[in-house]
Amino acid sequence: MGVSGHRPFPSGVAPRLRFVGGGHLGTLTSGGCLVVASDQQRRDPAELAALIGGFDVTHTLMIPAMYRMVIDSAASGQGNLTSLRSVTVAGEALDDSLIQRHFEAVPGAELVNEYGPSEATVWATFRRYTEPAASTIGQAVPGTRLYVLDKQQKPVAEGEPGELCVAGPGVTRGYLNRPAATEAAFLADPWGEPNERLYRTGDLVRRNESGELEFLGRVDRQVKLRGQRLQLEAVELVLHAVDGVADAAVSTDAERATLIAHLRLDEGADEAAVRKAAAEVSPAEYRPDRIHLHAHFPVTTNGKVDLALLERSVRETGAKESEKANEERQNCEDLTERVIAAWREVLGVETVPPDVNFFDLGGSSLTLMKLQGALERHTGRHATVVSLFRHTTATAQAKVLLEGGDTGMTDRGDRVRRQARRRVRSEGDRI
Repeated sequence: MGVSGHRPFPSGVAPRLRFVGGGHLGTLTSGGCLVVASDQQRRDPAELAALIGGFDVTHTLMIPAMYRMVIDSAASGQGNLTSLRSVTVAGEALDDSLIQRHFEAVPGAELVNEYGPSEATVWATFRRYTEPAASTIGQAVPGTRLYVLDKQQKPVAEGEPGELCVAGPGVTRGYLNRPAATEAAFLADPWGEPNERLYRTGDLVRRNESGELEFLGRVDRQVKLRGQRLQLEAVELVLHAVDGVADAAVSTDAERATLIAHLRLDEGADEAAVRKAAAEVSPAEYRPDRIHLHAHFPVTTNGKVDLALLERSVRETGAKESEKANEERQNCEDLTERVIAAWREVLGVETVPPDVNFFDLGGSSLTLMKLQGALERHTGRHATVVSLFRHTTATAQAKVLLEGGDTGMTDRGDRVRRQARRRVRSEGDRI
């Protein structure tokens, strides 16, 4: 990965641009200065953001998922992107939200979305943005011809979806020693010169009213994740081979940055062992970023796993868990305030920091026992003296009461505690 920008140069030599990312040849042939990122920097968004700011980089190229993280790093103070004049993203689908974020983070820089498979020498289309707009892959680069075809390799009507096929001098001759794959992907171009061929990308697109191509997904289940092509069926086969997995379905998030595994386990399977094994499958690019377990898989009318329903169930579960966590956090905050009130009463102090040790504020073994009764009055929950000895801050005691406090007391238990409190008060009076 390289970067282009501005920094000490030999006397009399003024670089026109600096570039980080791909595009090394274009940078050097245009008289620019190429800043090459180390392996460590290429994998760390914060270091990339710092590299861009440190060398006054003007041009950069990276995959959308990485660029999003670089923006996040710069926003948190781990770099500076203000020197950028042009950012090119490629290798993954670009979504509308990243376009918006780019212009919020670097309003003076253009954003270029480039598309193209290796079989067409990487670049086949581009779309240049100077302000926020809907995401498209644009139009053909010079010298390239684009066709949107149906399953019979006939052009679709304007605005209708079809498979994008690329033709022109950039199309390669095929796959080395793979004649069957070459024959399936490379076809004679009926609209080109004799012996010219077109390449079937497998990508589903349609032309909008402006003549630009909108990327709709894949004809098959191939995805490009972090710049790496993956067939989701192949990932599913690898996960099926994990001991304890009865069924597996794989999807990605909307940004094509996360590989999500949906697993159904054999009866009696060890959940922790399955999760560990699934997270360590080989090759490394097949390892899921997130794993969700399901009791059963919903199916479509033709008997295939309904991924849309699976993903919806995960979102609904996540929303419920988030709501529960938020409720617990609010309950804990409220309980902490009541614990602090009990501390004020027992210790006779005005200010109680929630994370200060009870004994550092003047507490003792005797006052801790008094605190037990005060906590019951203020919170309606019971904690043992032993647990209060072990958890000696207001925050920690609130958590103990929230997770394991007794909200109801038996008559006998109530009597025992009242008697204990009377003994503590009596002993305190004698002291």
